[in-house]
Amino acid sequence: MKRNVRLLFTPAVHAAISRHLHRGDHGEHAGAMLCGFSRSGDRLDLMVREFIPATEGKDYVVTPEGHGRLQPLFIHEALCKAVEAGMVYVAIHNHFSDDSVGFSEVDLRSHERGYPTLLSLAKGLPVGAAVFGKRSVEVDIWTHEGVRLALETARIVGHGVRHVWSSPRLAPNETYDETFDRQLPFLRSDGQGILRRTKIGIVGLGGIGSQLVEPLVRLGIHNFVLIDPDRIERSNYSRVHGAMPQDLPEIGRTGTLKVGIAERLILSINRGANVTAIEGDVARGDVHRALLDCDFVFLAADTAEARLVCNAISHQFFTPMTQVGTKIVIAADGSLQRIFGVVRQIRPGSGCLWCNGLIDRSALADAAKPEARRKLEKYGVQSPNPAVVTFNIEVAGRALNDFVMGYASTLMPLDRGFDYSILDFISGTREDVLARRDKACPFCSAAASRFGRGLAVELPTI
Repeated sequence: MKRNVRLLFTPAVHAAISRHLHRGDHGEHAGAMLCGFSRSGDRLDLMVREFIPATEGKDYVVTPEGHGRLQPLFIHEALCKAVEAGMVYVAIHNHFSDDSVGFSEVDLRSHERGYPTLLSLAKGLPVGAAVFGKRSVEVDIWTHEGVRLALETARIVGHGVRHVWSSPRLAPNETYDETFDRQLPFLRSDGQGILRRTKIGIVGLGGIGSQLVEPLVRLGIHNFVLIDPDRIERSNYSRVHGAMPQDLPEIGRTGTLKVGIAERLILSINRGANVTAIEGDVARGDVHRALLDCDFVFLAADTAEARLVCNAISHQFFTPMTQVGTKIVIAADGSLQRIFGVVRQIRPGSGCLWCNGLIDRSALADAAKPEARRKLEKYGVQSPNPAVVTFNIEVAGRALNDFVMGYASTLMPLDRGFDYSILDFISGTREDVLARRDKACPFCSAAASRFGRGLAVELPTI
């Protein structure tokens, strides 16, 4: 079996599964997970949207030989519910192991007897099984292409991201490299290997987005997706990290693409890095698809359309994201009122930009108009926002520290009690804010048609 399944949980669903399976009674328990899915090449991502516990003695019965079995009615009802929603049915049970787990021969023979029938009922969707140890999980996913897939990695995606494997030997441990020696004390034992495998998406390579690039390379990130439609101009030259005089526009020549500047910077530090540089708007066409393969995304574009699409991706595909920005507020009389920066953590089920009024709905309506009309209506109304490179550096640093502590170490808990940080550069203070959560939100509520559904629902692109 190929090891190319990523299994993604919210902390709430993972905790519910753990409580049901690992009760301390030395018994096997079972249930089913309903998962949204996404495909990238030959890899399959499963987002666990719902857990259905099986009741002992009714839904899950132990045979005289001591083998537990889910009952046909439970399987049928859970499978029908999954298929109707365009999701993947995964039967689950537990073993009594800790950090290593695998299917027994009895389990595998049961799959070989029953899963061909389940596949025939699944209307083209994969089906499968998962077995849980206390700190481990393994899967056996069956596809209509005749391929069976095992677990690459499982992740619990909260403020901190917890990485789980079927065995410690499958964790991405790296050979010692003196280059990263000074940061190793801050990481989990396999943290440098995790960073090496991680693919980072950066949406917006302007003032803040460009400041994220070099530190990420120097942390050991090798894989990047860069998205930005713009070229360097003299008005932003001072703030785009990595920009050189030869990148500036001249008579008869446009400025260098911002993604091109970032790609050049990455490869100047690590010639072996893998960089996908896209000249495009993440909210238009299929540009967003490049992010569906990313493990973590930094949103440094400030348009309403970019925020809408990236917010949807985070909640729909369980992709952890950090949104960053700075703002300088100038009064009508020209006086300076406020300078602040924001670092907003967006996680499936929390930190939603839509719930918190951070996606300008009037701007979304404006974005649907033809470009010529938009320019005509805005002529003489808007002027460029003031910006200073030093404020961008501080916000980028805060965001990167949160990433390292949350993704490659165990320093950040799954729920740290707040989602957003607001940095006031005049007073030097920081305000931490728990984001609002609307139970009827179409993006982040557990009952939303979009939440955890993956490819079953179209993203709100233009």
